[in-house]
Amino acid sequence: MWVQEEATWIEQNFSQARNARPSAQLAVLWSGIEGLFAVESEIVFRLSLYIARYIAPNDEIERRRVFIEVKHLYKQRSAAVHGSEIKGDANSTINESAQLLLRILRQCVTDNNVPCIEKLAP
Repeated sequence: MWVQEEATWIEQNFSQARNARPSAQLAVLWSGIEGLFAVESEIVFRLSLYIARYIAPNDEIERRRVFIEVKHLYKQRSAAVHGSEIKGDANSTINESAQLLLRILRQCVTDNNVPCIEKLAP
């Protein structure tokens, strides 16, 4: 029953969320990403590192690519939530952030668990 109610709510409100300001969309996406990793200091570096190690644990080239991508996206997120203009295409930044969150969530499902930063730290 609860799942059907949630699905109905999402269906009714999805278009409204897609029309929100880009900064609000980024804030929501990144609150989800940040909440999964609970990083408290050196946020850009640690979050980039942990995400890269979490979603590409066995592929050094992909891990490096993800690390760089996350750093770039996080800087865009920071600019947006602190009132600066998003550099470049805001829709692209939103889509890339959404894809990143989706990739992390898929890994959570595969692992049947959320990321453990103690295991991801070097």
